[in-house]
Amino acid sequence: MKKINFFKLVSLLVVVVFAVACKDNYPESHSVDTLIALDKQNVTLHAGESTNISAKVNFQEDGKNVVTTIEKKINWATSDTLVAKIDANGVVTAVAGGTAIITAECQGTEETCAVLVKDIFVAGSFQRSESETSAVIWQKCDTGAFIKYELPDAEFAAMVVDEQGIYYAGTEGNVAKVWKDGAEQYELGENNKITSMCIDGGDVYVTGYNTISEDNIVARLWKNGEEIGLDLTGNVSYAYDVAIEKGVVYVVGSQFREEVGAGKMHDAMLWAGNTSMSLPIPDKYTNKHAQARTICINNGVVYVGGSVGYDSEGKPYIWKDGEEDVVVEKFETAKAKTFVKNLKFVNNELYAFYGTNLLMGNKKSEDAKDYMIQAQGSGYADVAVSEGSVFVVGQGFPQYANGKADEIESGYSENAFATILLRDNKQMDFLPRSMRAAAKGEGDAPEYPRSNAVAIGIR
Repeated sequence: MKKINFFKLVSLLVVVVFAVACKDNYPESHSVDTLIALDKQNVTLHAGESTNISAKVNFQEDGKNVVTTIEKKINWATSDTLVAKIDANGVVTAVAGGTAIITAECQGTEETCAVLVKDIFVAGSFQRSESETSAVIWQKCDTGAFIKYELPDAEFAAMVVDEQGIYYAGTEGNVAKVWKDGAEQYELGENNKITSMCIDGGDVYVTGYNTISEDNIVARLWKNGEEIGLDLTGNVSYAYDVAIEKGVVYVVGSQFREEVGAGKMHDAMLWAGNTSMSLPIPDKYTNKHAQARTICINNGVVYVGGSVGYDSEGKPYIWKDGEEDVVVEKFETAKAKTFVKNLKFVNNELYAFYGTNLLMGNKKSEDAKDYMIQAQGSGYADVAVSEGSVFVVGQGFPQYANGKADEIESGYSENAFATILLRDNKQMDFLPRSMRAAAKGEGDAPEYPRSNAVAIGIR
């Protein structure tokens, strides 16, 4: 009797089983190709954000039409875990700025998606102890935020982020300075209060004012550390914001005009190149006091935001090419002693930030809590636009920053503000780690948890 080779028999059975299994899925003859289809080939995220990449595996016979779709395991990989991470379900999480290639692999076939990650930087301060507060630059990441630069006994007031670096200005001790990427660039002198800065073709412009005495305050403008004279009259003037348009430097602020009773009346000022003008105050305001706080230029049109009126009469106000803008009627119900802090254009629509409120084109946010933290002393600090979205940075009580509206918990002082970040009205976790954990009930509140933001930059 002829013996049967056991190993040959097992091999034959394996071939038969594999052939039968394949026959259930696609024809047994001809070649079969594996194709992977991703729903995204390119995606842009900001640090800390996540999105899902969907993948389908299709099979073709001899390059003809798809014969079937089969659920197969997708193996995901990223080219750089420091830029973007990917999990087994195709969820990609942005870590830090850069580009990473996400690869989906199945049965030896691969398809890729390029992920561009933009960094978010926030300038502000963080109180480490009762007597120690540091100026900091935070950088957003997938787990919250970390301190990129820190300077004790300092205060940052303005920041600009571009492809050349992170520029920021403020004071160290009593001396105004400009820094770039952690290194001091210019010293602007003592007793100067920095208010704003902008970058144009590598040139650094900084505005502020110098307090010589109570009755002698001088608006200042510097270019690359050297002072540029403004056309000033009187002994009291302030510069609050600066912008560049086609080589012309625009500065806005206020200048003392006269003293009426116990009040000092100022004109809202616009300095452009070698010229200056006081912005008009409408007749309806009996109190002729005004200040210009922010400027933006859109398609050659100059918009200036600030306030008109004094004390209980003061209201937010916007000038358009020196005249009252039509959106001023939206401010009729605004609280007194508020002013327009920031102006930006998003898709050619004007966004005006005042107090804890936001005006989006013609749409007014009636309830500040719909868009921002509503708490005493909180509100917007700065705004940036990226990928068609509006990013807002500000501060509020930790409980509010986590969507809670209950009383201040034990361990938080009444001025225990926390830095928060919003994208299109959705909060992106940005509290310092210890404060964030305490606000979520995951630990004890730090004794000195206060932090605040003054500026945001994205690149």
